Amino acid sequence: MVLKKKPVWIDTDIGIDDAIAILAAMKLEELDIIGFSAVAGNTVLENTYRNARNVPYLCGKEYEVYKGADKPLVLDLRTSAKVHGNNGLGGVIVEDSPLTHTDKLAWDALYEACKEYGDKLKVVAIGPLTNIAITIEKHPDFINFCKEVYVMGGGIEKGNISPFAEFNFFCDPHAAKVVFDSGIKVHLFPLNVTHQVYITEEEFEKIEKMGNMATDLIVKMLKAVYTGRLNAFHQHDSCPLIYLVHPEYFDNKECHIEMEVDDKERIGESRLCEEGSINTVLHMNVDRDRFMETVIDCYSKY
Repeated sequence: MVLKKKPVWIDTDIGIDDAIAILAAMKLEELDIIGFSAVAGNTVLENTYRNARNVPYLCGKEYEVYKGADKPLVLDLRTSAKVHGNNGLGGVIVEDSPLTHTDKLAWDALYEACKEYGDKLKVVAIGPLTNIAITIEKHPDFINFCKEVYVMGGGIEKGNISPFAEFNFFCDPHAAKVVFDSGIKVHLFPLNVTHQVYITEEEFEKIEKMGNMATDLIVKMLKAVYTGRLNAFHQHDSCPLIYLVHPEYFDNKECHIEMEVDDKERIGESRLCEEGSINTVLHMNVDRDRFMETVIDCYSKY
């Protein structure tokens, strides 16, 4: 199969940073987004499913969106309404997409897509890894088709929901463990790198002045939650998507990551281990200025 663009599947618990990342990805000409799967995380599944349908529709695109897990594999669901508002978009209401709903579930749709595209399909997971873990467990041969997954999650000796854990992995550490232990190579973009891609006041003003459909939504969401503390917002979920087009912006090293699922104090910790087979390509640093130039250029294309 000869493809002019890289086919991409996005698994998301779409909150504010997810939405902002997706709006950038939609204007990366090298990428062909073929589908979304929604998972509970930043907010409940009802909201993430609706947001994944409606945010692209607002900007003139319609993608098939498949419902996934409404709770973690083992733990109770813990959302992040304080960061993402009661609907995941800071309370901003977006018009409903008229696209027909599908009954096909996320793990079956992702499996079928990977069978069709093989290792050419770039699977990007920017929420808890519940859907990916269920796909692995339900379809054991999935790992024959999906060789790599690009994940925003974790932190190396760093956390944002506890001293040890980042939210996505804290939300469903057992799913993250399934993925890291599966044999699929994980391209990991932890807090160490995502905290480098903040938005300055000057950049925010530049985005605000664009005044298009996408930037109007971005501005409304950020003002709803981050007014007076813009430096607290980071482009977490844009990292793996920008990497697909500009890997030269990021450093990387191969390593072994082990997930903590037993210790209650450290649950969700992604631990860099000296021993163990390589299961991860770890991205710890990024050229922030080039990254932000690319993202802002994407927003200007609406």
